[in-house]
Amino acid sequence: MIALFLWAVLQSGVPRVGTADVEFRGPCAGLRADLPGGASIGVGFDPPLSVGEERRLRVAVPWPAEALPQEVWKGELARSLAAAGPARLERVQPPTPVVGLDPTLIARPRPDLGRGGGGPGMSWSMLFVLGAVFAIQAGRRRRALLTTLVTLAACASLWLLVGLAPRETPRELVLYEARLDGETGEPWLEVSSARDRLLGVDPQRASIEVHPPGSALGCRTEFSSSSADGSVSLTAPAATLHQLRSFDSGGRALRREVNALGDFGAAWFRESGGSWRSLGPWAFGDPMPEGSPGDPPGRWVPDLPLAGSLFLGRLADPSALAARRDPAPQGPAEAWIRASGM
Repeated sequence: MIALFLWAVLQSGVPRVGTADVEFRGPCAGLRADLPGGASIGVGFDPPLSVGEERRLRVAVPWPAEALPQEVWKGELARSLAAAGPARLERVQPPTPVVGLDPTLIARPRPDLGRGGGGPGMSWSMLFVLGAVFAIQAGRRRRALLTTLVTLAACASLWLLVGLAPRETPRELVLYEARLDGETGEPWLEVSSARDRLLGVDPQRASIEVHPPGSALGCRTEFSSSSADGSVSLTAPAATLHQLRSFDSGGRALRREVNALGDFGAAWFRESGGSWRSLGPWAFGDPMPEGSPGDPPGRWVPDLPLAGSLFLGRLADPSALAARRDPAPQGPAEAWIRASGM
């Protein structure tokens, strides 16, 4: 058990977002404070603070991926905020890992959202180059300028069509990690993941990870008449952001005998030591379908020391189990369940 716990700690990411209590003085519509390593703090006010108005507010602040004494980073935060505008740092709360969960849930690999946006892959780019070389050589041999131009145009069109085609990997999704053979009422782990930008962040109750770990992280807190506590968003170009927090399943059950959780658009199941079976859609209230041999999408096959069974399912309604404060999908949002011990 001790070895498993240590393995879980090593697998989990480093929390990267803390909070800071800051005193702001008007007039001020907002500010941006730049920090070492490309990190930044952004704050916005709508409506702006009036002349002489003072407010003490809690904002999200990035934390370095490498080990650094808290007082050292606090000094950097204080200097950067003071240089950016009428702001004075009062107190800093470093990020804390999510607690109250079984360590094996936290240790499971995070969703891999890949590169996200468009653009042709390396193999298609290489195909374009080879096609262009062929066209040029053909033109030299046959002195057929028209043939060369037509071939080059065809290669360019194929390259653009592949680059503009929608990618299978979404830019945002939610994954619920569960142990169905755990204690009654055991909380699940909710992982909200997004590429480049994550909205609806709750840095006081959740743990934030960034992959790759050393990516530059920007935190922005927006205050308005409708959001007195502030709305937090995170940016990390070319990186994937993960928000981890405990999730109360509310007594929802998922068993082989009956699906009492929700409709699944697609599902897969693997017996202990066995092969994957594709179950297809699994409707609420039905027993688990028999299915047929078939693997789930590659990014969902976890490299985990799981001795028991494993279930993977994509919810037909991505918002069926939504627990985020401000869900704001940026693309084809999806919701998945990955559960052991069924």
